Amino acid sequence: MAAFIPTDNNFCQPAISNNEFIFIVDCSGSMGGENKISYVREAMVVFLRSLPIDCHFNIIRFGSNYESLFEESTVIYNEENVKKAEQLIEKMEANMGGTELLQPLKWFAQNAPGQGRGRQIFLLTDGEISNVSEVLDLCRSMASNTRIFSFGLGQSPSHSLIKGLARATNGQFVFIPPNTNVDEPVCEQLSRALRPCITNVHIKWNLGVEVRNAPRRLPPIYFNERLIVYGLVEDKTIPFNHKSSVELETHPDHHQLVIAQVTRVPTVCDHTTIARLAAKALILELQHEKDLSKGLNTDIQVQDISLSKEIETMSTKHQIIQLSLKYNILSPYTAFVGIE
Repeated sequence: MAAFIPTDNNFCQPAISNNEFIFIVDCSGSMGGENKISYVREAMVVFLRSLPIDCHFNIIRFGSNYESLFEESTVIYNEENVKKAEQLIEKMEANMGGTELLQPLKWFAQNAPGQGRGRQIFLLTDGEISNVSEVLDLCRSMASNTRIFSFGLGQSPSHSLIKGLARATNGQFVFIPPNTNVDEPVCEQLSRALRPCITNVHIKWNLGVEVRNAPRRLPPIYFNERLIVYGLVEDKTIPFNHKSSVELETHPDHHQLVIAQVTRVPTVCDHTTIARLAAKALILELQHEKDLSKGLNTDIQVQDISLSKEIETMSTKHQIIQLSLKYNILSPYTAFVGIE
């Protein structure tokens, strides 16, 4: 297991990405109660006035269906586009029927961020949806380039949805109960989203043996936020080399962000906590990629140079089953059986 916390020096490089800011606003009928739609309008005004110059943004309203302010997934933040956004915010009402969050999220999954950009999604909702698990699975599949900052509005939003969206994408969540000033939580969330990030990050395990990464695709890394990567080594007889190291670098320019010497290679059996955490991370990633490829028509290509040829030829389902059996981790295709 390797843990990295990027510092100021790492963000002096040109690998820093620009941000896209997406506002997904619940305008369903349930938002009419407890004055929640008014909180949304207040929050959106604060957001709109606080965005950085030359960023890209968009506003999506959703209910039984969804509507995008702009035809493109994002547009440049300038005076003309801000005026259009202000006019939309002023007219926002809770008049779009039911609460169907999955479709607008699928639209963004099909339209990846621009090259070198990180995507920050701000979701404002009372969280009353029926397909929480399906929505969370989709968001996990987007976590390599997207973070979600979720706002739970009103007296009883869905905690499983609001917290789950943020945790699945390395974002943050906040709850805004009735009779609350929205300025402070909005500014705090935006401040977190504005932290610089580095995209297209790759890890090199200089151990002299094949190492299987978990996660296989690293998410963007953010200033002062920890990144944890697991490395599974199948060769149990790995000799220790004092030149062993772990590197974090950008791709494809191979700019080294940090290097750490490996002082020892611990003996970790298949059923220890660290090994099982690594296996669980791989199972989740494989499952989400399987669901995404089955449910969406995207251009996402999964590349993993660390896998052996034998594993590369296996089906995703077979990989999940093998990991589940080896490390005693439950999956959608396995189960524990109790025998008396």
